[in-house]
Amino acid sequence: MKPAYCFIFRVLSSLSLSGQVKSVIVSGTVRAHADKSVVPYANIVLKTAKDSVFVAGTVTNDEGRFTLANISPGNYSLQASFTGYETRSQHLFVGSLSAFLDIPALEMEESTTALAAMVITGSAEEVSYKVDIRIFPKYDDAEIIKVGNPALRPQFTNSAELGHRYSWNSGYLYSAVYHRQADGTITRISAVVPGRRLVYAVFQNAGKSYNTGLDALWNQKVSGLYAYTLSTNIYRNQINAFTVQNLYPEPNIFPADRERNENQGHAHTGSLRPKDRPTCCRAGLSHLR
Repeated sequence: MKPAYCFIFRVLSSLSLSGQVKSVIVSGTVRAHADKSVVPYANIVLKTAKDSVFVAGTVTNDEGRFTLANISPGNYSLQASFTGYETRSQHLFVGSLSAFLDIPALEMEESTTALAAMVITGSAEEVSYKVDIRIFPKYDDAEIIKVGNPALRPQFTNSAELGHRYSWNSGYLYSAVYHRQADGTITRISAVVPGRRLVYAVFQNAGKSYNTGLDALWNQKVSGLYAYTLSTNIYRNQINAFTVQNLYPEPNIFPADRERNENQGHAHTGSLRPKDRPTCCRAGLSHLR
């Protein structure tokens, strides 16, 4: 009888473990409390309940619906915000028995603060430095207000490079071709309000971008005293057409056409090194077009 009991125990244990999930898709609807109408383009933020660490974020669609994917089971704080409404926060427990969790509608109260109508225009520029996800404006410039984006997604880059180095007694030549493709390219969008000297700058994900180029470097030792290096870089950047929604200072849609540019840079560096002494003199010339 012991083998039978052991077999049954193992089967039940296996079924119990297989019923648990590691990630959950959370969905829901945001509505106005007054008339129960849906609230499109509301900002949704999910944070941990214990220490308020940002977990995920999104924006509701035209029907007021939102979806947050790959959420681990646990306790969270779910926040909905939109211009003209009071921010709504509620506790959310995500269990491990189902891969899908559709929560009751989040109802938002209208704000008592009146907002003046404004017209938004914008421009975009590609950035490659550290991004900001704070939700409060950053006033470090008298005319530019940097606004964080908690819904910002990571930028993923795939790259391929092929290089070759040819060496001889007094120098070498190195050349390489490369291609990089980025998904979710991080771009800064600047929105301005006509009649005011304020620029609202926010980071957004702009879709796919590409960078292709050629590098070449020639290093030559002329004598025991002098050596020089010539380098060149020819490349092309492209960012596909995209459309994003800015939520600050007012919800607005920003479209951008495909952009492409070609550039090249050249540099010449020489060094003078007396025998048995460190380098005493270095001169360089660079050119970028």
